[in-house]
Amino acid sequence: MRAANQVRARTGARTAIHPEDATYAGGQKADLDDELRVGEKIGPFVVVGVPGKSPGEVALHWPERRILLVGDSVISNPPGRCNLLPERVMDDPAGLRASVKQLLTLDFDTLLVGDGELILQDAKERLRELVATFPA
Repeated sequence: MRAANQVRARTGARTAIHPEDATYAGGQKADLDDELRVGEKIGPFVVVGVPGKSPGEVALHWPERRILLVGDSVISNPPGRCNLLPERVMDDPAGLRASVKQLLTLDFDTLLVGDGELILQDAKERLRELVATFPA
C-alpha cells in the first residue's frame, strides 16, 4: 500500500488487494480497483492464499513458468535461504507456518520474495528446508 496510489497515477496500473487485508494495510488508504480472490487468475498468475502474516496475505503462482511470488510470507535472508519475518510482525505465526507448508504442494523452481534476494533455482528445496525447521 506504501506507494500504490503513486504507481497507479504514474502508470495507469490497476491496484488490487485481498478483501481480508483491505482495512488491515497499516491504516493506509489506496484507491483500489479490484479485489484478489484465492483461486482466481490475474494474467498468468493464480492467487494463492497464505494467511498468517496478515489475514489476506496472498502469493501469486505462475504454474507454466514454475514461478512463485510470495511478498512477505517468506523472505530470503540470508541470501539464497528461506526464512520468515519475526513473529512480532505476524498476525498468526502458526497459521503462517501452515500456509507456507501448503506452498510445497505447488510446482515451482523460482521464488520471488518481497524481502531479500530472489531464489532463481531449487527454490522449492530451499522452502522445504525452512518448513523442516517448523515445530511439529
